[in-house]
Amino acid sequence: RRVEDRDGAAILAVAEREDGAHVFATADRKHDTHAVQLFLTRVMDWFNETVPDEKFTKAYLRSDNAGQHFKNRYSLRFLTALFVMYNLQDAAWDYGCPGHGKGPWDGLGGMIKSWLRRTVLAMGIDEVDLDAKDCYERLKQHFDSDEWRKEHEDKTINQIVVHWVDEASIQ
Repeated sequence: RRVEDRDGAAILAVAEREDGAHVFATADRKHDTHAVQLFLTRVMDWFNETVPDEKFTKAYLRSDNAGQHFKNRYSLRFLTALFVMYNLQDAAWDYGCPGHGKGPWDGLGGMIKSWLRRTVLAMGIDEVDLDAKDCYERLKQHFDSDEWRKEHEDKTINQIVVHWVDEASIQ
């Protein structure tokens, strides 16, 4: 899910997992396959670091039909690279039907976008700095907190991990 500020600087991609989500903020405006590959690598690395005792052998990805960052030969080649990078036994990439919605991650992306807008409207004009890094810091402080997790422990998505990705990292 892509969310931009008024200058088109902040982009957020949301990757869903069983009980939580990973949100990525970056100043990169391309939002292309290179960004998606880096985001997926960061999610896989996060799982390996956070749950080191569990060995992940399968990766199942679901996304929309956006050709510029998901449905293209580069992303499919990257899917095969995941086998080697993470010693996977199985991986699949499922593309949703065009025009039929994308699932709960769109609702999550919409909620994040709405929250960012509401916080900006509540601030004084001298407090507003809407660059990508500012969006990241606001999201991290609010959603990636023990307080938010406690308030949402009975919800389907009860954890949101917020990541900053520098433009230079996306190649």
